[in-house]
Amino acid sequence: MDTFTLHLLYARFWHKLLYDLGYVSTKEPFKKLVNQGMILGEDGQKMSKSRGNVINPDKVIVDYGADSMRLYEMFMGPLEAIKPWSMQGVEGVHRFLQRVWRMIVDEDTAKLAEAVKEADADETTLRLPKPFQVPDTS
Repeated sequence: MDTFTLHLLYARFWHKLLYDLGYVSTKEPFKKLVNQGMILGEDGQKMSKSRGNVINPDKVIVDYGADSMRLYEMFMGPLEAIKPWSMQGVEGVHRFLQRVWRMIVDEDTAKLAEAVKEADADETTLRLPKPFQVPDTS
């Protein structure tokens, strides 16, 4: 039995107890439960220390950077899917991010590339979408 199944049973048990005692007004603790998928080892099996197929995120971050790891995880597929880990995928994302960086930053001077400086930017192109705006607290 996987951890998420045990957590669901545990949450439902305690919620039912609290419902029976009159402390909560709903019979179930969740309206909808979305189980996250599982990231498998490169061998296609569930990651496990005993199998020796666990990926150490600290090593991935040292070798490729946190952004490469984050972006790879986002590109792996739907949240609820079961997906195998691939270091080739991490390497590919890392190369992509390096390419984007070289387009934006001049490697010789470590300054913004001329193409970025010359890009027309008005209030519309600089405006962040609503969810990313910092609220005005003044």
